[in-house]
Amino acid sequence: MAGGLSAAAAFRKVTPATARAITSPMNIYDISLPLHAGSPCWPGKSPLALTATRSLLRGDHCTSHTIGMDIHLGTHIDAPAHFIADGITLDQVPLATMVGPCRVIEFLGSPASEIPSQIMAGGHPSDRVLFKTFNSQLLSHSKFDPRFVALSEDLAHLLVQDGVRLVGIDYFSVDRFNSPDRAVHHILLGSGVLILEGINLAAVEPGDYQLIALPLNLVGAEGSPVRAVLVR
Repeated sequence: MAGGLSAAAAFRKVTPATARAITSPMNIYDISLPLHAGSPCWPGKSPLALTATRSLLRGDHCTSHTIGMDIHLGTHIDAPAHFIADGITLDQVPLATMVGPCRVIEFLGSPASEIPSQIMAGGHPSDRVLFKTFNSQLLSHSKFDPRFVALSEDLAHLLVQDGVRLVGIDYFSVDRFNSPDRAVHHILLGSGVLILEGINLAAVEPGDYQLIALPLNLVGAEGSPVRAVLVR
């Protein structure tokens, strides 16, 4: 490539469950999960269906696909309407909520545990908080694993009290798998706090970053897949 990096130097092969860091004047960490037919999904939810409607290999004039998937598959954002009857949908949420300073906090608890409120003992760190846990190891598995770490209700209340606007975790729910009432979802979404789920923080160190997690502009939807990155 004249006047710049070769294609091989600019892009490098990565494993599906490993976040990417692109070295430039800034570091960009791709914390989104790759989507494919075998992507792990919540029990009972629909996996990704990517269907070719036209194909150059079949002699068509172009290649084109349709997508069928659950909105909450892979890396996605929940808006209040996901659990709150009169909650706003994602298209009504200002994009600035999903872009800006963010802190990654690591919790070293055991599988199937809940993150306690004491993890915030250092005070209010940011408007956006992402939790890195044991879950990041689970993201390399091809099957859903119910042993994921979740948020405690006390932590959810504290995050709301501290004015946090977006909370993220490195698996597919902020509530534990067998939660009977999804209390953490109700606490956060009921206070207008967005939930970013299914983020891959395996290659991300705790600390401060800029988060960019932009959803599709789906009118009337309670959530959306996102391509989420951290920038430092």
